[in-house]
Amino acid sequence: MTTTEIINAVRRETGQKKTVVEDVFRSIIRNIASGVAIHGRVQIYALGTFKVREIAAQNRLNPKTGKVCHSRAKRRVVFKAVPELRNLPEGL
Repeated sequence: MTTTEIINAVRRETGQKKTVVEDVFRSIIRNIASGVAIHGRVQIYALGTFKVREIAAQNRLNPKTGKVCHSRAKRRVVFKAVPELRNLPEGL
């Protein structure tokens, strides 16, 4: 499902104008992003948890040249869905 499809579905269910639903959707995304940036974790009941994961610096081998390449340490945002979403039957 795309962002547009989600916005249209919410618009149909709530009867709100598309611009209102888009503004609310963008606000939710902005607040999740700022919450993760400030607190390192955002937990949403019935959906899941967004949190920052630290990725250590690594030495990797370039398969083309055979030389060792160094990658920097990184921070990534990861999402872990609640068990109800993770355990949905396939094809649903």
